Amino acid sequence: MAKITMHHFGDPGPKKYFWGLTRTFAKHYSLRGPARTLVREVMMGTWGNPPSFDTYFVRACRSLAVSKSERSAFNTVGPRSLTMLADFYESNKEEIDGLSQRFTTLDFISGEATSLALNPAIIVDMFGLQRGFDADKGQQE
Repeated sequence: MAKITMHHFGDPGPKKYFWGLTRTFAKHYSLRGPARTLVREVMMGTWGNPPSFDTYFVRACRSLAVSKSERSAFNTVGPRSLTMLADFYESNKEEIDGLSQRFTTLDFISGEATSLALNPAIIVDMFGLQRGFDADKGQQE
């Protein structure tokens, strides 16, 4: 799973694997709604992928969608939304990879920076979190 990166999300095999793994966790532990997001958060924390698909991330993805069909793809984690994420990554690869290399992980015990670059999926997730949060904040003002 750790070797599956953002550009693999458009490939049938890894996409099917990731989608199936998410569904298996959710079914095994009888997870619904926010608990499914937690599964993806744990997967991202463990393997560095996929993005969390939390409320803010989904809101950001929908705001970037051009059509109603694209917006509806983010109603759930599935083949269409993963393909669109792969396309987003490929369209912004240079910037995402640059940020990925610029920022590293932190050692859990010491809090010091390590030499491990952040996974591009984490960069995309942080972008989605911030964009979705900003959109939500703008609606509340």
